[in-house]
Amino acid sequence: MIDVRQLPLAEGRVLIPFERVARPCDFRPAAAVRMPNRCPFCAGNETETPDSLTARPADGPWEVRVIPNKFPALSPLSPLDAFDPVTTRLSTIPLFFGQHEVVIESPRHITRFSELDPRQVEYTLQAYRDRIAAHRVDLRLVYSLVFRNCGADAGASLEHVHSQIMATRWVPANVATEIRYLRRWRKRCGRCLLCDLLEHEIRDGRRLVAESAHFAAWCPYASRFAYETWIMPKQHLAAFDEQPDGMLRELGPLLQEVAGRIERLPGGTGYNFWLHTSPFTGRGRRPLEGGFHWHLELMPRVTQQAGFEWGGGDYINPVAPEQAAATLRDLA
Repeated sequence: MIDVRQLPLAEGRVLIPFERVARPCDFRPAAAVRMPNRCPFCAGNETETPDSLTARPADGPWEVRVIPNKFPALSPLSPLDAFDPVTTRLSTIPLFFGQHEVVIESPRHITRFSELDPRQVEYTLQAYRDRIAAHRVDLRLVYSLVFRNCGADAGASLEHVHSQIMATRWVPANVATEIRYLRRWRKRCGRCLLCDLLEHEIRDGRRLVAESAHFAAWCPYASRFAYETWIMPKQHLAAFDEQPDGMLRELGPLLQEVAGRIERLPGGTGYNFWLHTSPFTGRGRRPLEGGFHWHLELMPRVTQQAGFEWGGGDYINPVAPEQAAATLRDLA
């Protein structure tokens, strides 16, 4: 039997072929990240990285620090090749495109997010919040995307626990699509689509992975990837950079626990996660209160995208989200 499910926040469908679940070729072992002889992210090697933008705690030895990326994909002045119709030549113009930062989450050389001290997890979330808030007041920037690549197959180049923040002059395409779908639902129903989805998932329970007083983690009904998991506040909140310390203190253990369960999946799974929050495009650069609901998406690298996904834009997920959630619950 094949179940076809519609993505709620984007174009495309997810095909869940239950007969393919047991195919061993659907799964792949995690690739190892090569450790350098001298890790630039470890305490004592600070001279090998740019100076800190911020660090926590504010006094004493650092536990979490944020630095400019030494090898940025975005830089304050990036060349843009522009065509001059008069000279019919390409001319290079330096333009501001954004900022690329690294969040180093421990002074010790550890490789898993689940190994962090709870205080370091809280500091990391505070660093996300504070850097997004700093980007919000920079009138040149429109969006701040936080993401983690854990494992070589997820795009990591260094195994020392770290995440990244890319602040851009544009709203990323996936976020813009989510905003469009959220606005469409609100116009039609007068409510937030993500609030409605989360309420249903908590009531249904089959795809729920874990929850706390103010947050819930679940495998979406139309999961694009095996063991895809979302974490979201139960209350309608648009901007991550407006979350108080108490909310982040509650979010930290839940995020760390869910990430730890993904890390314990067979094969030592690599994964990505990213934070979608409101862009800086509202009136007075305020969050889009009615038009967004911030959330974290965790994507384990258990299966590969192939021709069907890349060529068509739809997805084949060999693990039904109901089974994925049950497996993740069992790994608690």
